[in-house]
Amino acid sequence: MAVKRQSYFFSHDDEVEFSKKLLKAFPQLLFRDGDRWSVGGEPLYKETIQDCKSSGIYLWNPSLFPAVPSKQIDGKMFGAITRYVIQYDRCPIKDKTIDWRQMTASFDSASPAEKQFTDKVFRIMKSMNSTKLRAICAVSALPITEKVSSFVVGAGAAVLVKNGLNLSSAIGVRLEIAAL
Repeated sequence: MAVKRQSYFFSHDDEVEFSKKLLKAFPQLLFRDGDRWSVGGEPLYKETIQDCKSSGIYLWNPSLFPAVPSKQIDGKMFGAITRYVIQYDRCPIKDKTIDWRQMTASFDSASPAEKQFTDKVFRIMKSMNSTKLRAICAVSALPITEKVSSFVVGAGAAVLVKNGLNLSSAIGVRLEIAAL
């Protein structure tokens, strides 16, 4: 089993664009709204990310996996969050800060179809990067590095930062957009 992760800052507008790009590449793709539902009920699958209400959304390609396993725990049904789906979490905005999130996929690297699907989804996300980030020491305000390449920053998130929001940061490190 292989694992792939990508950290990102996405706004609502970025989610709309990401959904469009994903559906262009995979018209059959569905978005599961959350990871649990009522016993006897069905998981909520939506046509786009923006149709989902949950902060945790799971990308499901039914042409790869006709069914996604689930199991009952404490009176609720829980759907698979690995292998059969790619986990996408929404970037919350609070206290004038947009928090980063991470898209995660685990897949059978021996399966060409699973690897190809996963690689394409991650390429689509990376294609949405609109700017470069730099890392600044939160104490001294001196640059740590001028090029942080581990994050994707959507165009909508970059506009929010330009209009006054901050990017969430790690302890002791502040992330900034390198050039607006």
